[in-house]
Amino acid sequence: MRIGCSSLTLQNYWKFAFSKQRRRNIPFASPDTDAAIQMIHWAAGLGFKYIAYWIANEEHLETLQKANLQSLKQAARQNNVDLEYLTCDFSAPWFFTENQDVLAKNFQKLSKIAETLGVKYIETVTPPVPSEVTWSESYIGAPLPKTVKLESNFSWQKHWQHYVMSMKTVATILDDTSVKLAIEPRPKEIIDNTDSLLRIVDLVDIDSIGGLLDTSHQHLNKEITALSIHKLKGKLFGLQASENDGITAYHWPPGHGEIDWEEIINALIATGYDGTICIDVTGMDVEREALEGKDFLKKVLGRQLIQVT
Repeated sequence: MRIGCSSLTLQNYWKFAFSKQRRRNIPFASPDTDAAIQMIHWAAGLGFKYIAYWIANEEHLETLQKANLQSLKQAARQNNVDLEYLTCDFSAPWFFTENQDVLAKNFQKLSKIAETLGVKYIETVTPPVPSEVTWSESYIGAPLPKTVKLESNFSWQKHWQHYVMSMKTVATILDDTSVKLAIEPRPKEIIDNTDSLLRIVDLVDIDSIGGLLDTSHQHLNKEITALSIHKLKGKLFGLQASENDGITAYHWPPGHGEIDWEEIINALIATGYDGTICIDVTGMDVEREALEGKDFLKKVLGRQLIQVT
């Protein structure tokens, strides 16, 4: 079993640790390959061999298209780190674009970058339904919908059919590449639980589409993560590991909340999951939390006599 480092953890390192080292205010996400290389060094220094690289926005995407990605790839290779995931949460609104050609071109750009870097999965979330949305930073670095007011003429069927069509467009593009799309369910979004994720996966019915589970969102949604893992057998492309109290959306280190990790590991074993468990923490002392989470999961896996890489 592999233990990796999520893009959220790396973002918070960049925000709180690296920016302090430079003694200047650095944007939350900097479209800068030098910054990415520094984060690779940091993750490798903590013993993480598998990480997710975060694309912040469309401007960052355009910058990466012109950047020397080989330097990023070389830094990963020199540090014995695999770039497993390309996190592209900013892409969520694309799925409601009226122009499917624009959607297709955008994901062709993403898949080309992913293949150049040797990335296996593009991660994305889903947008809220078209509505009046107020946002809040439910935990550091992650705005989530606070309130959602539906339009007076709201039609679920209309929006769902459009979303399915868009997913089929993206799945068809990725099916011709080595890259897969991992969809993360989150509260108050189009795909907000495991069953809605299963529904889109079944309707699209193309191998390049699957799911990614975030244990904190699962816990907040009152889902049983072990059961969700069984439901997604063969279609689970990633697991982000963190904890909360079941009331707030905080992402504490594994071992600091109420989640039954033994059950989660048992479910991963039973379903033949061979992917990565990514530590996904957001605290002010992200280095300590990342290490605590990694050490805790190693102990849980060790009790099952599972080798950790």
